[in-house]
Amino acid sequence: MPFAQSRGGATSPSQITAEGMREVLQQRRNTMFTKKFKALQAISESMGENNDCSVKAVAMFCNVRYTVAHAALAKAGRRKGRGSTPDRIKTVVNSITGKDHEYLYPLDARQKALGWTNSIGCDAKTPATFVRKSPVKGGQLVIVNGHIIYMKDGIIHDHDSCNKRRIVMVMNHAE
Repeated sequence: MPFAQSRGGATSPSQITAEGMREVLQQRRNTMFTKKFKALQAISESMGENNDCSVKAVAMFCNVRYTVAHAALAKAGRRKGRGSTPDRIKTVVNSITGKDHEYLYPLDARQKALGWTNSIGCDAKTPATFVRKSPVKGGQLVIVNGHIIYMKDGIIHDHDSCNKRRIVMVMNHAE
């Protein structure tokens, strides 16, 4: 636990442990408003968009301009100011890259008990743990509850580290 808790459950700055501070700093390092994300955010704001995490993630994953990803998702059925479904995202990514990408799913406890191997390559449940444990290098789309983020080489390119959200599925770059 990163913070020492008092009886009432409140945490004061003097109660932050050294280990807790290292954990907080590591999470901040792994989440970056990169130059590319900032540029995509500026274009998004200039277009009056919101709820466009799928557009930004697809643009970064496919290495295309925001407007290209925006138009492709709109053609696939995304409405302005609305999110997009994993199926639409997969269709658009496959269309833009010309490769067949598949989603990988984390295993639940029952599947692990049956001896199934984990298709995402580690037992991470949140993006923060996925960053630390994932053996995969390169770009990945990580879909969490209600959001999608782009990760590349252990860095989350988003406005949020999504530490409280569970990984639903992951898409790696196709070989």
